[in-house]
Amino acid sequence: MGDTTLPTEPMHTRDLPWWVRSILYIGVMPALLLYLVWNLTTTSAETAIRTTETLILMKENLSLHATSQSTHDHQSRSADEALLRVMLQICANTANSSDERAGCFRLQP
Repeated sequence: MGDTTLPTEPMHTRDLPWWVRSILYIGVMPALLLYLVWNLTTTSAETAIRTTETLILMKENLSLHATSQSTHDHQSRSADEALLRVMLQICANTANSSDERAGCFRLQP
């Protein structure tokens, strides 16, 4: 049977950094695969965090915009109602007869 002991570290590799010795021990392809897996998982997590933060900001901005729009709609509606009251009063004041005056307050389709 063959030698089943683990290969010992040669003398000339003891001065190399730990990560170079690791690559020499496991091989280049497994080292590249480990790097890719590590890179993809950390990059995916960071992207997910940034996406979540962006969605939260978008939700807050949308909420602020909806509140602002609601306030604007209410103010616009109030201004329209005031304008309609003035126009009806002008119509009633300038009418020559009671029938014309009554026509000012009929509902228009």
